[in-house]
Amino acid sequence: MISSLLPRFRYMDQLQRFLQITRNTTKSDLIQFNNQYLSKHKIKPITYQIPGFYNYIKQEIIQGDIESLNKASTHYFSKEGKLIRPMLNLLYANHIEKNSQNTEQQKIWAAVIEILHVASLVHDDILDASETRRGIPSAHVIFGKHRATFSANYLIGRAGRKISELDDIRMFQIYSQIMDNLTNGEYLQAMKQKSFHNFEITLQNYMIKTYYKTAALIANSLQGVCQLTNIKDEVCEKSFNIGLHLGVAFQIIDDVLDYTSNTEQLGKASLNDLKSGVLTGPVLFELFNQQKINSPEYQLMNSVLLGNSKQYETVNSIVLAGEGIEQSKFLAYQHTQEALKILSSINTQPDQDLISLIFMFINRNK
Repeated sequence: MISSLLPRFRYMDQLQRFLQITRNTTKSDLIQFNNQYLSKHKIKPITYQIPGFYNYIKQEIIQGDIESLNKASTHYFSKEGKLIRPMLNLLYANHIEKNSQNTEQQKIWAAVIEILHVASLVHDDILDASETRRGIPSAHVIFGKHRATFSANYLIGRAGRKISELDDIRMFQIYSQIMDNLTNGEYLQAMKQKSFHNFEITLQNYMIKTYYKTAALIANSLQGVCQLTNIKDEVCEKSFNIGLHLGVAFQIIDDVLDYTSNTEQLGKASLNDLKSGVLTGPVLFELFNQQKINSPEYQLMNSVLLGNSKQYETVNSIVLAGEGIEQSKFLAYQHTQEALKILSSINTQPDQDLISLIFMFINRNK
């Protein structure tokens, strides 16, 4: 299945390095590092805001001629999201080019990224049969699968149309790369793994899916921010890598929250990944921890992950009691540190709001 992609996956070395560090760290060291990391990097209030950003998206970009399509397409914009991606874009733009004169271009690009993200959520919810998103019924629940699918495709089209205003072929190239990656990510997530005996391959598969599904959007997003400035190519490559590591960290924490947070906090059903057969860091790490001692828990987890049992709450209890959560957090923190390291090589004095936003990526409960 996914293993055939490994020889062609150019970022595996970067991802593999942190997997090895995580696997070689003892449980006591994991817990100590994780606790110290969070206490050292407490989130400070973010003063930066993007007032009316969703209204801008709905009125200036999405609004079209067919009212029913407008309604379906703006469903997830009816409730303000965390705006993490557009805020990251705009704060990062200021980080690499202080007092930039192209703020309107950066706003357009930030809006395009948010629209593509939301379009992917619509598709994701259909594939996973998820009934809630952001605390409201999913688009396909309200409008049906066909209209929801059309609305997501429409969002992608409107985003591409808005990019034309940037009058920069490089931005179209990045846009097409994002769509390529998102499609790969959704496809890989829909594929069901039939065996978990090879720990190395299984974790690599997880990291590849994480890159395509989440990290690639943020990586290409920050590269696009750089392309809209007059910064040299070296910084644009660094921008991509910052986004790659932040995106991986963000998704891993998202995967942790599926086990540690409830439906009300998440705004969507908890344990949804497990019930959908989606394999993530916490359950994979714990699966192989149990495999090493050939425990009864391993046999049960293996049966559930292969779809032969529905003892989801039991697996959840095993994961919460084991090391998989701490290992996943540790892995996310390693990627965050790498992103910060690259960030400081561009500008040694990053904006405090940017730093706070980055730590919000990893220190959140929803």
